[in-house]
Amino acid sequence: FALALAALAVAGFALVATGAGLQTLIQNAVDASMRGRVLGLYGTIFRGGTAVSALIAGAISEFTGLRWPVAVGAALCVAIWAWAMTRAAAIAAAVEAPPRDGA
Repeated sequence: FALALAALAVAGFALVATGAGLQTLIQNAVDASMRGRVLGLYGTIFRGGTAVSALIAGAISEFTGLRWPVAVGAALCVAIWAWAMTRAAAIAAAVEAPPRDGA
């Protein structure tokens, strides 16, 4: 139990640090005129996407069990990761570019 609590504390810290880092990165990479819109979209996808996908997976699991929804979700994650890796250089260049609004 103590090991689980320690692991959860580390995982919670990592989640909070990652979330803050991602929002900072997004704010620095986006034009000032679009920051609110982009962060709103990010928040909607980050918070709403998990709820919608859980609802879909739950509905599918009523008919097929949990194995297929989890397998399809994992396959989608791997496919999106593979696509992102093909675009890694372009994404890095866009994020590292100097800001266009002079900030």
